[in-house]
Amino acid sequence: MPEWETMSHQCVIGGFVRDAAKQVIADVALSAQRAKDGAVVAHARTGEDGSYFFVDLMRGPCMIAVNHQGLQCEVLAEIGDYHQEDFRMLWLDLELPAPLTPKYPRRLTPE
Repeated sequence: MPEWETMSHQCVIGGFVRDAAKQVIADVALSAQRAKDGAVVAHARTGEDGSYFFVDLMRGPCMIAVNHQGLQCEVLAEIGDYHQEDFRMLWLDLELPAPLTPKYPRRLTPE
């Protein structure tokens, strides 16, 4: 494998997306954004088992963002902190918050 190809496959972020009940969520769209300017550098989607992977990312800080059915989660990740030989990977499980529900349900009554 040429050196340029080896260099382009060194940084990966992966993990699972779960809901507030700790259940994995399939078919969720994620994006990776450079922290310094917010530019989207990669997209991913969770598989049936709730797992996702971003590959070919550059080292340095990036924001992993999830927006699923109105629930949002953003996490700042530092790529390159964890490594195995020349391959760098960050395992990052994400949890979406529970949907907001009214504290006291409102009853509609005829006037």
